[in-house]
Amino acid sequence: MDMDSKEISSKWVTDSEILTKTGADLLQVLGTATTTEIEYKVYDGENNLGELKLDIKNEFSKSFEFPGGMYMRRGIYILADTHFQGCLVRWRNRPSKEG
Repeated sequence: MDMDSKEISSKWVTDSEILTKTGADLLQVLGTATTTEIEYKVYDGENNLGELKLDIKNEFSKSFEFPGGMYMRRGIYILADTHFQGCLVRWRNRPSKEG
């Protein structure tokens, strides 16, 4: 999938947050922590009742990249948990006809 940089959204997330409420392709998650005991989760949906897609534990400053995009049908929600400092999330929203 070819992507123009203007199609890609990114945000530095420092607390639990919904990033989009529509279908999207998750491209990258890069987390940082105060210790190696980090934990945070990425859900397909608007809250932690959505489908759990990533359960990241003990991965200090590791980047998870999805070159073709991980399809998130109902949105992207980040749940900050243990020792979470923040994470950079990159995604591409899908037009409603695609999602």
